[in-house]
Amino acid sequence: MGNELSRSPSNPRTDSSSRSRSRSWWSTKSGNQPTTPNGPGSGSAESCSANMGFSNDADEANLMWMDGRMYQNVRGSTYFLPRDDEELERINTQHFVLKTLFGGCGPGTWLLEMALEFPNVSCVGIDVADVFPNKKPPNTEFMIANVLDKLSFEDETFDFVNMRSLMLALRKNEWPDVLAELYRVTKKGGLLQLTEMDIQFTTTDEFAKSFLERVSFVLAGRGQDPVVATHLHNMIMDSGYDCIVRERKDVPIGWNGTLGDAMFEDTRSTYIAAAPLFSTVFAMTRDEYINHIEQVMRGLKSSEAQLKWYSALGRKPEEEEEQEEEQEEEQEEPII
Repeated sequence: MGNELSRSPSNPRTDSSSRSRSRSWWSTKSGNQPTTPNGPGSGSAESCSANMGFSNDADEANLMWMDGRMYQNVRGSTYFLPRDDEELERINTQHFVLKTLFGGCGPGTWLLEMALEFPNVSCVGIDVADVFPNKKPPNTEFMIANVLDKLSFEDETFDFVNMRSLMLALRKNEWPDVLAELYRVTKKGGLLQLTEMDIQFTTTDEFAKSFLERVSFVLAGRGQDPVVATHLHNMIMDSGYDCIVRERKDVPIGWNGTLGDAMFEDTRSTYIAAAPLFSTVFAMTRDEYINHIEQVMRGLKSSEAQLKWYSALGRKPEEEEEQEEEQEEEQEEPII
């Protein structure tokens, strides 16, 4: 799930309980992203996956089979990872990592947990294909929508918008339009959270380093931004939000305990799932590519590699017009 949105049943500027919830949403915790102290920041991946599963009613026109797995087939989309239960398991593993770091994300998992923690809040999740959980709380709604298009929501609908791991789904030149649309549907005083991973891992293994450089080159050639994670805060401010939290967390890959093991499996599964793209680009058979990935993963583990997750939190100004007027007055002042 790329985008999750939540709205309280009343105006957050007049409902004191809503305001306190927004603040607690963003209490800090060691990790990449702001956390929820008693909600999505607690629990385990197993407790989430027990209630998860892709819908059997997926629109086959937007999906296709390759190498025995189901992939997204949406015109204009750059996303190349699968949309099946095996991928769901990988994302839930990543969900465990991200919750440990900063409070929660996932294929609707973040939204489901928020909905359960705050039953009086209306929650909406969107995706370009019908790959939604088959169980959900009554205050949760999932809908097919493309954030690249104008969303069907009215201006200033949501108190909180969460978008994560869209680096593989958006081209570099599409980010400003997407953030402008999220800004439109965010209420004044509302929050936007972005979370992305930098694919350039820190490693001394030359084989792994060479592979990661080639991956970055391929993504850039497809119009994507492989280092978008490093400037989330700038994009948030450029779109009109005030950036109030900026975090970076380094995560071990295959070492330093449970977290490192989980990140190792997530990384390995991601690159294996990307075999249809990268094996073709690198002129390898599938078996050759898989063997290549296994060597990369051994190198990452033995070199005690780390990857970086970035998160940024923006707040939409309460009084935009007053701020604009003040800026105009400052620009009109003569330079002495």
